[in-house]
Amino acid sequence: MSLTKKRRRVERRRMAMPKLLGLDEIEERTNVKRPTWRAWISQGRIASVKLGTRVLVSENDLAAFLAAHRRPARVGR
Repeated sequence: MSLTKKRRRVERRRMAMPKLLGLDEIEERTNVKRPTWRAWISQGRIASVKLGTRVLVSENDLAAFLAAHRRPARVGR
């Protein structure tokens, strides 16, 4: 197999795998504290992956969770 074929295969795998975020990064992005995220994860409200002692959430799952809990703005009050 040529080197360019290997590189293409590696790039396809990299593109297919969603970015995983740690609780510290999620806390920073959303301004919601770590214990709240841990509670939501343990309640099954958001999907997660546990690798060793780290709890990770895919960027796609975080976006879906936030979209599902979005409230429209009030207009004309």
